[in-house]
Amino acid sequence: LIYMKDSCQEDYYHLKPDGAKYIGIDKSFLKQKQCIQVCGDLEIDDELFLFTDVPSRRYPAKGNLVLKKKESGEYIQDTFCHEQSLVITQGTQRILLSGCAHSGILNILDRYTEIFHSEPDMVISGFHMMQDEPYSQEEVENIRQIAHCLSKMDTIFYTGHCTGKAAFDIMKEIIGDQLRLLHSGQTILDV
Repeated sequence: LIYMKDSCQEDYYHLKPDGAKYIGIDKSFLKQKQCIQVCGDLEIDDELFLFTDVPSRRYPAKGNLVLKKKESGEYIQDTFCHEQSLVITQGTQRILLSGCAHSGILNILDRYTEIFHSEPDMVISGFHMMQDEPYSQEEVENIRQIAHCLSKMDTIFYTGHCTGKAAFDIMKEIIGDQLRLLHSGQTILDV
């Protein structure tokens, strides 16, 4: 089964200097019988829990500014309310899986804490910090602040893809061994 937030069917775009590129889902996919649209949070079973609706409060990523939703013919800022995070529970251990963390990893962790009243043991997520141009001093300071917040948690963080090497290196100086690089095909849990 494939669980998707019901708002995934809306029209999402990446605005570029040469025009808008559709980046939403192929709507024919939604007609597949294994596709289940979810409204809000969902406890799938004792081990799997999906949550969504993460408000972006702290440290919004500059890369989000070009990601839009088309509504009534107008492009409006994407709020990423369609993105979901998955919590896997194995015994007493909880693992938070998130995609690119467009809403911000700290905001996702705030929502997790609101639901579970604890910190996850492990987070596997992109941090959506990669960009083509060098970081401004403000952006570097934001990355450092995020790293300081994460370093206060008793959590191991695996990240890769959209975090970017420059941001990873800045964060690694602060977080140390709590932050680990994730590669395709890598095994991190022995279950």
